[in-house]
Amino acid sequence: MKKTLLSLVAMLVCICTINAEEVTFDFKTEAYGLPNDKNTFVTNETAVNGDITLSFSKTSGSGFRMWSDGLRVYKTGKGNASIKISIPNAIVTSIDMTVASKLGTVKVGDKDFTYTTASKTYSWSGSETDPTIVITSTSGNYAITTLKITYEANDPSDTRGSADIKFPESSYIVDEGSEFTAPVPTKATTSALTYTSSNTAVATVDATTGAVTIVAPGSTKITATAAENTEFKAGEGSYTLDVLKIVNSIAETMEITDNTLKLRINYPLTVAFKNFNNTFACNGNDFIQVYGNNQPAYTAGDVIPAGWIGCYDRYGKTTPEILNPIGMPEATENNG
Repeated sequence: MKKTLLSLVAMLVCICTINAEEVTFDFKTEAYGLPNDKNTFVTNETAVNGDITLSFSKTSGSGFRMWSDGLRVYKTGKGNASIKISIPNAIVTSIDMTVASKLGTVKVGDKDFTYTTASKTYSWSGSETDPTIVITSTSGNYAITTLKITYEANDPSDTRGSADIKFPESSYIVDEGSEFTAPVPTKATTSALTYTSSNTAVATVDATTGAVTIVAPGSTKITATAAENTEFKAGEGSYTLDVLKIVNSIAETMEITDNTLKLRINYPLTVAFKNFNNTFACNGNDFIQVYGNNQPAYTAGDVIPAGWIGCYDRYGKTTPEILNPIGMPEATENNG
């Protein structure tokens, strides 16, 4: 009897495991049925890999085309580019898209993807049938290197409801040393939720309540999971939590060795000069450049207030640089 019960448990575990499938499109190595010609733009065509079909469209301007660095998205500022994911009898639970360089806004519905600087990866998690990725950017051409899609089989004969676990936002930020009030998810399922943190060195989470304790600067994913029951299928929902490292001077910023770590720039900067997406600025005797297209139109002498977010690296391994600025404010004064 005991051996029979163990066998049944093992069988159920196997069934749960094989329900999750993963397919990756590697556009650097294969075209998947798209025109593999640098002179041919893709505007209303499809790519196929196994059971998954991708349908590409563009509202205006140039579309997509194959290139040595992947599938390029052209001139998205002239219109949104979209990729519809179709899988028969399946629910998409996560999407990871690596790119050659950072895009603008990437969404499924009204939920943003999160972006990881080090791996140049846009990530989304949820529960959607035939989701559509919409890419909006102000200018430039960008290449999608790989597109990894994770999905679960949706048995039409299984009439149980979706767990439908959702957090109010897909990502949150908090400064180091501060308390974080964890968001409360909504759910349809009657099963209790169990919470986990993907990086307990950054934040831990109470498995039962979802309460979060900040440990150190960095990034983690908090996931709420519900087991299946007689009325609802199993499901999960998640959000990304970035704990910001506070830096109080350029000198402190230059001590950072992890270029994926998000920083709270807690000091003002005076603009020396501006060159396209580069702002060259100083703070006392120290000098740094800020690179990114999310900046106000600063001029020489403008004082940039403290409080915004960015990552630190050295351009060409020599020039101190703050990358991917978020929330840079307008100048409060100009010191001439």
